Amino acid sequence: MRYSPHSSTPNRSLITITILLSSIATISYSNAIRYHRVFDSQTFNTCTYDNTIAIDSTNGAVRLNSAEHIIHAPGDKLFGTTATTGFGKKLTFSKDLIGKKTFILDNPLAHSATLAIFGPAGQATFNNTPLTFTNHPCQAGWSFATIPSNTLQRGANTLLLHKGFSVIQDRTTDPPQFSHCSRDNGTTWIPLAGGEMVINLQLHRHPAGGTITSPVIDLANPDNRQTITPRLLQPQGGIALTCIADLPTTTSIKLQTRCGSTPWPDNTWSQWQTDPTTGKGRYLQWRAHLTTSNPLATPAITNITLSVTHYKAIYAHSQGITLLNKDDHPITTPSYPYDYQRPSAKLTALATKYHLNDVIAQGTNDFHRLLLLRNWARRQWPGNDGFGGRWDAHEILEAPAGNKGMCVQFANLFSQCALALGYVARPVIINHHFIAEVWLDDLRKWVAFDVEGAYPPLMFKQYATAHYLDTTTRLPLSAREVSGAYWYAINNQLPLISSVTQVFTHDTPTARAVPHHLIRPTAELAPYALIALPLRNNHLDVPEPWEEYHGQDYYHSNTYLWWRNPYSPATPPQYSLISSRPTDFEWSVNQVEISLTATENPHHLSIIAKTMTPNFATFEYNFDHTTWHELGGQSHHPDLQWAQLTWPLKKGTNTIAIRTVNRLGKKGLPSTTTIKLQ
Repeated sequence: MRYSPHSSTPNRSLITITILLSSIATISYSNAIRYHRVFDSQTFNTCTYDNTIAIDSTNGAVRLNSAEHIIHAPGDKLFGTTATTGFGKKLTFSKDLIGKKTFILDNPLAHSATLAIFGPAGQATFNNTPLTFTNHPCQAGWSFATIPSNTLQRGANTLLLHKGFSVIQDRTTDPPQFSHCSRDNGTTWIPLAGGEMVINLQLHRHPAGGTITSPVIDLANPDNRQTITPRLLQPQGGIALTCIADLPTTTSIKLQTRCGSTPWPDNTWSQWQTDPTTGKGRYLQWRAHLTTSNPLATPAITNITLSVTHYKAIYAHSQGITLLNKDDHPITTPSYPYDYQRPSAKLTALATKYHLNDVIAQGTNDFHRLLLLRNWARRQWPGNDGFGGRWDAHEILEAPAGNKGMCVQFANLFSQCALALGYVARPVIINHHFIAEVWLDDLRKWVAFDVEGAYPPLMFKQYATAHYLDTTTRLPLSAREVSGAYWYAINNQLPLISSVTQVFTHDTPTARAVPHHLIRPTAELAPYALIALPLRNNHLDVPEPWEEYHGQDYYHSNTYLWWRNPYSPATPPQYSLISSRPTDFEWSVNQVEISLTATENPHHLSIIAKTMTPNFATFEYNFDHTTWHELGGQSHHPDLQWAQLTWPLKKGTNTIAIRTVNRLGKKGLPSTTTIKLQ
């Protein structure tokens, strides 16, 4: 690895880091072609990274995040929760009972901190400094206090809770390590029976380290062009990775790469290495590990460039092959793992017992079929009916009257029924409400379904339900798209959200499920101020972990991924899982990415098909609109798959189509490519 400083100040320097991955210094080819793949402010979001990394909103540089959290309990299982009461028992402090929460800091440096307590505020001190608490309309149930930087100290930091506080505890952390109480005014302290208090600390500083990882890069097509890639006769020739970064003192950046011969990384790939990479293969990934020993300083990467030289290759155009059309869609992946529902006896029983195929039989396309399914789910009970139980469609449908549930149960019922029919569906949390989203293959996007729509004047009466359309294009919208329109209206002080049409469907005195197309006042779409994803949709078979009796009280679990809207001040400071990367919320599924490669035979092309299809079963392909044939995947992963195929060409126009089929028999939308052979 080579470092080259460009300029410097007493505290920082702009540097170039170069890794020379391979070279062929002794051979010279007159027809060498050099390609560059640039990652910068426009393309860093194609990379994956967790909550330790952020993309700077002002200059687009990669840096360490500006927040770090100390959270002692996930907040899923509340002490005192019962099937009768639903929510947990709250602990109330008074002059006779004082609470203590301890936060340990190895390094007290921070610009400031935010203390978040689930419960109403009372009197409290932090390291003997009195606190003033505030509330936020988008963070109901929580009380917040700002802690100045000079209040923080190395080692134990003590929060004392006096009269006025009612807090909850997480019983999975019983006995607690950091939560204590005293009945003798602080002379003696004992562990608080019932588990850690749900009190979180957000430090406004950088974490010690974080990693950003590139997508898989095809060295035969490093700049990701829509083309027929050459067959490389010297595949490892002339590869370099260059990083331009701002590197203050106390910070560092380590570049690493790995490579392999499969389009998805597997156990045949090389290990991550720094300098040089010894593995070989057509595909490569890089990652950059950013570190700091000073939490007030961060390195910042402005550019990473992969340079590849093709010294000797076979090009399709020299064989008389021309690409006419390539209608496929690059696969996007989330930074956070997602646990998908797998085919199971319970999933099959859901479809058969309730005749779900009959429910959607009159649908003319997937969106129409899902609207029929949503309307069916909405009619299973009139509306809010107790607080329900687990997120299990069977339990929801079999629950007695008075305990069916609310928006949480409606959305999970609908999404699990969609899963049973082969769709990719998921639960989605919004502000004080709960909805579902389903991936629509023909639109290649996620679409929001507000199953128990609760809007004026009906609220949830008359079997009200809703979805949203772009007012101009009439395409259905995702939750994130509705949220973006809401915050645009808020920031521009618009009384109506005219860009969004709500289709509010409910019974009338003369008909069932009548759609009403409405432009809603901005305030009425306030539930979309916040969006979060549970990072799984397999609650039907895997009930734990879950936020027990979710919806009976305000949100308190730290297991959801929250969307950081760049135009919103409402980012929750009490949670650690927050992302501003759009594809962490709207990644693609069921799509096929096709790679075409020239061969030594001028009448053949090599095809590599790649997909991220939950519960993948097989690829299917056809030549020139003829019979579909199966093509098995070559990966052991249940969702990330690829396959290779030789495409025999005839003179004139040739077309290939490839699609996926999942284990429930649902076929994806084909990706097609057309070429011409002279």
